Amino acid sequence: MKRYKSLIIPLMMLLCAVLMAPFAAGQSGNADYQMTNSGLVGGGGVSGNTNYIVTGTFGFGPMGVSTSSSYILNGGFAAAVQQADVFSASYIGEAVDTVPIAPITLTVEYGNAEGAVTGKFYYRLRGGVFPDSATMTAGTGNTLTYTVPTSLLTPRGLDYYFAINDAGSGVTRTINNSGAGYTFICEMTNAQGQCPTALPEAQYKIVGIPINHQGSRSVRYIFGDDLGAIDNTQWRLGRYEYDYDGDSLALHEYLTNDPLPNIAEHQPGIGYWLAVRHGKRFGTDGYSVTPNRLLFHASYYELALDSGWNQLANPFAFPIDWNSVLFDDDGTVVAGHPAEILDDFAYYYDYTDKTYKHRDSLPAWEGFFVNIKKNNVKILFHFFQYMPPLASAGKIFEPVSTDNWQINFQLVTAGYKDADNYVGVKEKAKTGYDNYDFAEPPPPPGGAYLAFSVPEQKGLYRCDYRPAFENGAEWKLNFAKATDRVLTVDDLDQLPNNMEAVLIFDNDTRFELTERTEIKLNDPIQTARLIIGTRNYIDNEISELLPKSFILEQNYPNPFNPVTSITFSLPEPGLVLLEVFNVLGQNVRNLVDREMAAGTYVVDWDSKDDNGNPVASGVYFYRIEYNDVNQCRKMVLLK
Repeated sequence: MKRYKSLIIPLMMLLCAVLMAPFAAGQSGNADYQMTNSGLVGGGGVSGNTNYIVTGTFGFGPMGVSTSSSYILNGGFAAAVQQADVFSASYIGEAVDTVPIAPITLTVEYGNAEGAVTGKFYYRLRGGVFPDSATMTAGTGNTLTYTVPTSLLTPRGLDYYFAINDAGSGVTRTINNSGAGYTFICEMTNAQGQCPTALPEAQYKIVGIPINHQGSRSVRYIFGDDLGAIDNTQWRLGRYEYDYDGDSLALHEYLTNDPLPNIAEHQPGIGYWLAVRHGKRFGTDGYSVTPNRLLFHASYYELALDSGWNQLANPFAFPIDWNSVLFDDDGTVVAGHPAEILDDFAYYYDYTDKTYKHRDSLPAWEGFFVNIKKNNVKILFHFFQYMPPLASAGKIFEPVSTDNWQINFQLVTAGYKDADNYVGVKEKAKTGYDNYDFAEPPPPPGGAYLAFSVPEQKGLYRCDYRPAFENGAEWKLNFAKATDRVLTVDDLDQLPNNMEAVLIFDNDTRFELTERTEIKLNDPIQTARLIIGTRNYIDNEISELLPKSFILEQNYPNPFNPVTSITFSLPEPGLVLLEVFNVLGQNVRNLVDREMAAGTYVVDWDSKDDNGNPVASGVYFYRIEYNDVNQCRKMVLLK
């Protein structure tokens, strides 16, 4: 019995070596047991000791590396021991290493090769999808090397591993840190950590810096070292922030006399308004941004948000997919983008069209706005490069019907455009706020806005849908103060056949909306009523708004150059004659000479006479004759 026992234990150790291949065989950690590299080991049974440490190399093929030294072997097994010396390859490197952006030579050592040895260096810019490869070269002795060029060391960082092949044995060793791969976090100088494209000339853009800057650095310093001393004639920087009560959102500009920039510090994921002259670039020294949260075996960068509008930026140096962004609702990560948490749009500012748009891809170095409807929400940016869809399914439009239609409003002023503002009817909409009503993004610096007031709801909205109605409904429009504003109303062919639309502005002027209507807004106008309904419904609403007496208002602006507007109100229909005279009493221009219905009207004079010739600077008079009324006012043209 003692003799058989002496066979069982070596057999068990041999089988341990098989299970631990390729890092197996040699000598047990127990000095009482020895293993040889030849012969057939027989036996069976169960060992009373389950703990063995087996070291050395034993040739049973690549089966990985176990971190456990405990094995239980049952039954009778036989193992033919092969040659102990087999092909091996090793690389000494940190799982995550911080490196400068400069060429780096990596070395792999190998041993016991039976033929020619070749190697591949596999790499992927961090956040990427598929790896690329490069061929390694022979180094000194039994080594292969690869020099990583600076082109692969960017603000993104780099993931990599090796595959080493022995042509003689046909064995390939993959060196990838037990499957996790190796990572380079890149350390950049300010010159290396720059936005790859220049800023547009004197145009506002929402930007972000996808770099973890070094130390405690103010926003003013991070941008100023590239753009120069604070000078709002050369560059301007700011962002929208809420006041202390969280109700008022205002553009905060980082000016010289403002102490906040000395406190405000840059953080990846934060967006800023930036306008620069002379096509400069911006950036900072620092390190590649790394994810700070692991979720569902995927990596994310987490950032706390405010309730309301948040001015954000892509925190990574590669484009990401808006649809892959998740939200943590007070500790619970939710699927998709639920309407109770946010408006499902990332609004970026298109500086070429000077308007907001939304898209699925969030480019690197660029920012956007998102509207959050709750407190204690965090955004989770997925650490994964955006992949364009193979084929676009296109936008799905609901069929136009009495239960589903919309009309489009657009406001243009001084080149700025507020487009894609909608009112209409949807089957499941409510008269008050519902999930079809999207909030209006904050206007760009210097830009105007058009927005709707939703009944019994604070704030302004770019969309306001209602349930279907039989007779009529009303919407309220809001306009920011600005000059040279032009309002366009489109898609009126979607209205039901028995309905019309009328706009009534706060100066009581009225416009019947046709298929496509363009209206120049007088500077004082800030609100309007949109009435959509049957003819009887509209007439009843308008009759309540008709002026009760005749009014001739002072022209605006005054003085003017070259256009001014004259507003007058008629309590009932009548023949109207509106004329312009010079100081000599000579007729210069007849602006109106026709029968007009009751209502309020605005007439523009472009400082030209009846022959189309510009008139000289000076004092002029405009006079109106209406029924038994005759009134006159003075105006001044300054060129």
